Amino acid sequence: MERRSLKRKAASIDTQFHVYDAAEKRPLTRKVPALLTNLSAKGACLETGQTLIDGYHLMLDDDFEGETPLILDLPASGDGGPFTLKAKVLWYNRIPGQTQYCFRVGVKFIDVSAEQKKQLENLIRTATTSAKE
Repeated sequence: MERRSLKRKAASIDTQFHVYDAAEKRPLTRKVPALLTNLSAKGACLETGQTLIDGYHLMLDDDFEGETPLILDLPASGDGGPFTLKAKVLWYNRIPGQTQYCFRVGVKFIDVSAEQKKQLENLIRTATTSAKE
């Protein structure tokens, strides 16, 4: 049974992310590389090599109020330049046999502005078209 309201599209997008303190308005960790896959306007699967970054665990140190979201750096798409999105971690799993990106992390995008939504829709369109070629 599909739990998502929007179907995700296969993609392969290089990105970086860090953990952010929304209350203090500052990064809590350094940026780490990742790969965005299974992308929709509401969320994505983030493949990464780390769930513990500078002492912060993506799940264990997350809070219910969303005060420590991830900040994803996304590439330019269409007419827009690079942009960022806030995301809340929903789950994670280890990927057996992988070395570089050994974790899959399910994220939900939060506090998405109208401009970010437009940029994300363009990114989904271009990334999923490229993945098919």
